[in-house]
Amino acid sequence: MPDVGLRVEREYPGAAHEVRFLGRIDIESAPDMRKLLLDRLRLPACRTLIVDAEGVVYIDVAGIATLLEVLKAARLLEKQFVLKGLRERPRYLFEITRLLHLFSGKGESAAGMGPVPAKTP
Repeated sequence: MPDVGLRVEREYPGAAHEVRFLGRIDIESAPDMRKLLLDRLRLPACRTLIVDAEGVVYIDVAGIATLLEVLKAARLLEKQFVLKGLRERPRYLFEITRLLHLFSGKGESAAGMGPVPAKTP
């Protein structure tokens, strides 16, 4: 990914494929992040794609929209997409938009913190 404020710190391939990002997820970096995450979702071995956002210091609306797009693609592929390790400020944006619960895996807490809210049919 070009140096636009976001980079992959490390990556662990496998059935639970984990990508750890550092930096800012914004309108500049979102397209490259989208491509990388969709490519990983399409890997046959990947059943769950985990984004470790502990190193993400900023996220804007373009970043959230991109993550929602990846979530939709994961569901269409019958895979899981989990976002974990959100810092306080990025996490706040997910909380006020009431989207945080969408990015947790089965039996896991939303974005790595607190209980998962009960889903209503």
